[in-house]
Amino acid sequence: MTDIGKMRYFLGVEVKQDDQGIFFSQSKYATELLTRFGMEKCNMVCSPIVTGRKLVKDENRKVVDATKYKQMVGCLM
Repeated sequence: MTDIGKMRYFLGVEVKQDDQGIFFSQSKYATELLTRFGMEKCNMVCSPIVTGRKLVKDENRKVVDATKYKQMVGCLM
């Protein structure tokens, strides 16, 4: 067995250790996903559904690629 110091990453999860405890984060993974799907400059919200906003169907809009949407959701799961 070899001691190679404090753990930084484990299975895609960032690990930070200090005197107050051990903290886990997936911010690097989330940033990589935003880059992969071309959403680096997207508008951030705390919830994926903005409250108070009425959704209406836009008949003139182009069709959304369902495969790309499924890939995004799959990566988040």
